[in-house]
Amino acid sequence: MSRVNFHGFLLSALCAAITVYLIIDSRPVALLGAGCFGAFLIFGSEYLRVREYYLISLCVISSVLAYWFLAKPAPLLAEGAIRAAYLSAFYFMLSVLRDGAMTSSSVLHVGRYLTQQPPNRRYWALAGGGHIMGVMMNFGALILLSPLVQRGAKDETGTLSPEIVAIREQRQLCALIRGFSWFIAWAPTSIAQVVVVTIVTGASALTVAAMGAIAAVFVIIAGWIEDWFFGAKLRKRLGPSAAPANSSPLPSKAFRRLGAIYALLIGLSLFFAWLLDTRLVNGIMLAALPVTAIWITAQIKAGDGDGRDLTTRAYDIAVKALPKGTPEAATLALGGFTGTVLAGVVPPEALENTFALFGAQTAILYISITATVVLLSIIGMPPMLTVTFLGGAAARAQGLGLDPNLLAVALLYGWTINLTGSPFGGSNLIMSRQTGIAVKTLSFQWNARFSIAAFIICAAILALTS
Repeated sequence: MSRVNFHGFLLSALCAAITVYLIIDSRPVALLGAGCFGAFLIFGSEYLRVREYYLISLCVISSVLAYWFLAKPAPLLAEGAIRAAYLSAFYFMLSVLRDGAMTSSSVLHVGRYLTQQPPNRRYWALAGGGHIMGVMMNFGALILLSPLVQRGAKDETGTLSPEIVAIREQRQLCALIRGFSWFIAWAPTSIAQVVVVTIVTGASALTVAAMGAIAAVFVIIAGWIEDWFFGAKLRKRLGPSAAPANSSPLPSKAFRRLGAIYALLIGLSLFFAWLLDTRLVNGIMLAALPVTAIWITAQIKAGDGDGRDLTTRAYDIAVKALPKGTPEAATLALGGFTGTVLAGVVPPEALENTFALFGAQTAILYISITATVVLLSIIGMPPMLTVTFLGGAAARAQGLGLDPNLLAVALLYGWTINLTGSPFGGSNLIMSRQTGIAVKTLSFQWNARFSIAAFIICAAILALTS
């Protein structure tokens, strides 16, 4: 077995083990999956970067602390290992949907149509399109749409100044990233939803998703208002510019096909969740692979796709696509492990004493938790780690008397704001990689006012509901 095949085998075994774990709830099988991912981290060093090694060092430190301070550290470390395996498998299993989407002509036609809308509809087209496509494609939506936006922003007539072209690109990319990022606040395909509901004991997935959806609506509207004022200011300074011609008709057939795939994913996910009496997110994990297989088969029968047959595509996903997603999966898994272990090591009374400083001002406490997640992400601390630690530690501190739904929502809001507000946010990192625009430009220059407005809106919701 070649080295590349071995890497793919380990990650495929991880996904298979977690699939079995979801079906029969076997902890030994889940630990086997964790062992496969641990082996991959050891033998797949070429897929790791500085950030992953930094997180591995935090895993080692947290494990040492567990052995040092706990009489029986093994159960806690096993819990952390299972959570890490689950989170990494979640990313890998949903990433196969992106593989199907990247060769779909329907996705490409819809993406082109969204990027070619006239100025008065462009923000909503890109924000709404990125948001909806993100539900299925996750960060694959940014990977697909970012280059299309850059291409659509170019001046084909040669009549516009480079400054106007650059501004047009900025506004379109900002609309895309703002709309996209807030899908994680409510969508069951979002890893953030999975984590906060899993970590915070007693939190309701439906309540958390509803409060996330409310925030998403207001925040995306705030992004449109900021974009409108920004555009009005520029028009006053530079004068009106000719909008690019949009000769593309509505690709109704592409929209119908994409809608059918969404319906299939939702229906099959609900079926698995009902059949196994489990959470919807677990149903989505189980549905992702068969939906992708059906999608690719339909592409092949329609003469679409990239020329590879289903067997070749499956092989390439296992040995090529899965390992390429290692940095993102490792960030989730390692952050989840460290946060889980640290939450078990820190004495509950320490957190109770810290939170007691807020007294009866629980609204300020929830807002502070949101701010903490954002501020720590700005200095490079992954939200996965911060959210897992704060949520896990708070869950163990029974005397806090916190509302589990509001605690989960506060953590979720901080995670979502980080995507556009931090140079280490996932949305900024992905878009920077696709467009060549510096992450500091995306976070601190283009989206700083938007991220501040998002925080104010989330703080207001927490204050009103506390």
